[in-house]
Amino acid sequence: MDGSCRGNPSRCGGGGVIRDSNGRFVAVFVAFLGQGTNNLVELRALLAGLKLCRELGFMNIEIECDSQVVVDWVTARKARSGNVEEETVEQDIAREGEPDV
Repeated sequence: MDGSCRGNPSRCGGGGVIRDSNGRFVAVFVAFLGQGTNNLVELRALLAGLKLCRELGFMNIEIECDSQVVVDWVTARKARSGNVEEETVEQDIAREGEPDV
């Protein structure tokens, strides 16, 4: 998964690829994720991917991403940003499951 902003903050989008345990392509997702910062969009992209995985019936999930914020959040369960909107997305992610990075 990955996210991107045109500015910081600005319009954001994100997406990713879902593969099965053998590495075969299953699905792709892409979405306009509103206005926000680069950190927020990375977290929103993770949430979108987790929701799609759940809809597809995947419960054992591994995540590959280039965002240290996402890695820190998944490993420590807190990005320590102090940003209320990011913390709200983090809480939504926690409700979706416990991914491995």
